[in-house]
Amino acid sequence: MARPPAGMKEQRRHEALELLAAGHSYTATVSELSARWGVCRRTARNYSKAALEQLRADCEMVAGPELLSATIHRLQELARKAEEREQFSAAVGALRTLADLTGLSPDRRS
Repeated sequence: MARPPAGMKEQRRHEALELLAAGHSYTATVSELSARWGVCRRTARNYSKAALEQLRADCEMVAGPELLSATIHRLQELARKAEEREQFSAAVGALRTLADLTGLSPDRRS
């Protein structure tokens, strides 16, 4: 099979990066891209691996407080959306994680 042109390679890596950044697992990303592009899993893994390396590099550049702030915001959004859908167990889970992350939950080991 012919190799895709350079522009196509960058586009595919970007698509993989978008899926990973949106919270898709590595395995789910590989499966989705393999099906979407009609390529073997190995090819999709190569693009996903490059995208994952880029995502890691981007995350390393973000300072701890900024990442913590983004995580808190995301957990609050998850809890809100779960409540709107009356998925109260999911909302409680997100809020519990938020409390643990911020140190608001009591120490349960005692």
